[in-house]
Amino acid sequence: RRRSRSQCLSACTGVVDWVKLDAGEQTYHFEQLDLNELIRSIIADWIPTWENSHFKYEIEIPETEYWMDIDIHAYTRILNNPMSLS
Repeated sequence: RRRSRSQCLSACTGVVDWVKLDAGEQTYHFEQLDLNELIRSIIADWIPTWENSHFKYEIEIPETEYWMDIDIHAYTRILNNPMSLS
């Protein structure tokens, strides 16, 4: 039941974000970040949850820096969404 509420909230948030984007109300704040480091940070936050659930995982992220202009909040939501559904 808890997962269902989480999935519903995530879906509703996604719809609201799409409506804002379509209406020109969604704004992004881009900054130059190392994409691989950001991914490491986001995934690191999930490891305790996975371990508590006895979830097996193997993660390979290149050590190479990959600099991009990214909205950190939007990208974090993009990665967190499918992980929250698992």
